[in-house]
Amino acid sequence: HTVSGLYFENASTNFVGLFGISRGNIKNVGVVASYFKGKENVGSVCGSSLGNNCTITNCFSTSTVSGTKYVGGVCGYISNNSITQNFHTGIVSGSYRVGGVCGYLNASTMKDCYHTGSVTATASNGDVGGVIGYMYGSSTSATNCYNAGDVIGSSEYVGEICGQLYSGTVRNCYYL
Repeated sequence: HTVSGLYFENASTNFVGLFGISRGNIKNVGVVASYFKGKENVGSVCGSSLGNNCTITNCFSTSTVSGTKYVGGVCGYISNNSITQNFHTGIVSGSYRVGGVCGYLNASTMKDCYHTGSVTATASNGDVGGVIGYMYGSSTSATNCYNAGDVIGSSEYVGEICGQLYSGTVRNCYYL
């Protein structure tokens, strides 16, 4: 299923996306030709995915996404969940913890995801990554992911795959 032409712009609103907060499973959804601008927890498919063992599977976006903190092309913040076979080809920008697919990946798994657009973070400690902005949690992992887009930041926390790997594991990931 695809949804197109969505437009949201309010720089003081948190939890912005097709789904602001998801506590369930999202599968086979595409968000195209859309624009999302918020404050924290901003993504095209969902702003935040919270809960235990929820999934975001086979979703994609070609949209523009921007915010301040926890900004991702597919999902801004993911905690205690999994994200599999997702991609984003649009523009992602923010200040802090910004990623092409996910801004903040916490105690979660990511597998077979990629990004081909551009990602930009403006804060001096921006945590900006081509796929993930910030990873945290010993059980957190990213496997078989890649980035083929530009990653722009003004700090030492700029990475083609992950901006800052605080804890967790990255396996079989690459960038062009």
